[in-house]
Amino acid sequence: MAVTPAVQEFLRQSNVAYTTFHHPPAFTAAEEAAVTHTPAVRWAKTVACFADGRPILAVVPSHFLVDLQRLRADYASRDGRLARYLQ
Repeated sequence: MAVTPAVQEFLRQSNVAYTTFHHPPAFTAAEEAAVTHTPAVRWAKTVACFADGRPILAVVPSHFLVDLQRLRADYASRDGRLARYLQ
């Protein structure tokens, strides 16, 4: 999946250096790191979350889980959760 404009803007505003490149199809961050021969600690993933109903894109290293307690604290929210895929 390509880096979305929202994530690119977040990384730019946060002064985070990053590189994009094309690679074979992969469906998880771990698979993406593997097909590009990149250590997982150098690969990031975007995780869709909600904080008090507001959509949030969390960018974390591929081998990390989103810390929902920290998400709530960072956004001063009572409720923080991962987004769900609905069919």
